[in-house]
Amino acid sequence: MSSTNETLSQPLETSEATVAAANAIPPQPIAAPISYTVGVIYCLLAAVGYTLANIALRQASDLDPILVTAAKAVPTMVGMAPGVFLLWNRGVVLAPQRSAIGYLIAGCLVGQFVGNCSFQYSLSIVGLALAVPITLGTMVIGGAIFGRIFLGERVTTRSVIAIVVLILATAILSLGSGRSAVRDDLTPLQIASGVIAVSISGLAFSFLGTMVRRSLLSGMAVATTMFVSGLIGTFGLSTIALMRVGPEGLAATTANQWLVMLAAGLFNLIAFFLLTVALQVVSVVVVNLLNVTQVAMAAIAGVLIFHERITQSMVIGVSLTIIGLMVLGKRKTPRTKPLVSESDEPT
Repeated sequence: MSSTNETLSQPLETSEATVAAANAIPPQPIAAPISYTVGVIYCLLAAVGYTLANIALRQASDLDPILVTAAKAVPTMVGMAPGVFLLWNRGVVLAPQRSAIGYLIAGCLVGQFVGNCSFQYSLSIVGLALAVPITLGTMVIGGAIFGRIFLGERVTTRSVIAIVVLILATAILSLGSGRSAVRDDLTPLQIASGVIAVSISGLAFSFLGTMVRRSLLSGMAVATTMFVSGLIGTFGLSTIALMRVGPEGLAATTANQWLVMLAAGLFNLIAFFLLTVALQVVSVVVVNLLNVTQVAMAAIAGVLIFHERITQSMVIGVSLTIIGLMVLGKRKTPRTKPLVSESDEPT
């Protein structure tokens, strides 16, 4: 999913897919204040952007998942580099706490290498209509766990109810994954690997989201967090991708395939920017309802564009995912305990 959602998730890829979160901490303002109505419109546009990114990733599901993830990270790195340079040029401390950059790097490594690669792999097995709801469900579950461990956030009764519903939804979607698989020649073991991969990707995205939020709480700029994520994804994964596919594989990749991969990264970057601006004026409730919109649009796109099969378990599982996210969307922003002051000197 779009690193989606990455900085916003308590789950949030996304992916770089993926990626908005249930328990987001509004990042530092990066644009002039906007009205609430404009903020809601930005959220809807962000949902469309994340869906377009996932559609592009689904289109590239026959390519090496590590190569796709590396290419998708390029727009984020390139797009955020000028912002980081301007901050540095103005004398802004990019990492107020040394430990914050360490936590961020750890989160980005997990998010890029585990989250994005696993999500991309799963698209070729379970398809878009199943991958997105399972990812969002496990992101919420993981976000509650990691938020409690690393940020000291409370897990409310409403959160527990939502998590139970999402676990049930994930189980139903997983049990019906065999009938919804994108190819008939897949073995039960391959289908199981796709379900496990997409579940792991959600947990990885939630860990990334928690680490990014911890960095934001320490005073790190949003542009810095995104640039680090894009940098790690671009160079770290490119090296592995080159070893996997070799120069011949890169040469065999068509111009259209490169454009699709870069488009996924560009849509993800635009969606994240819109959502970041919107969070200055909208509540977390709107962010959670955004997740509902993504689930619905992913299911529609999977069926209409990629002709993924509609099954009873898919309908029930997607419906339960939407219900769980709506329950979560009614909760108040959780209290976050202040981080323990650290003796790190500013870098």
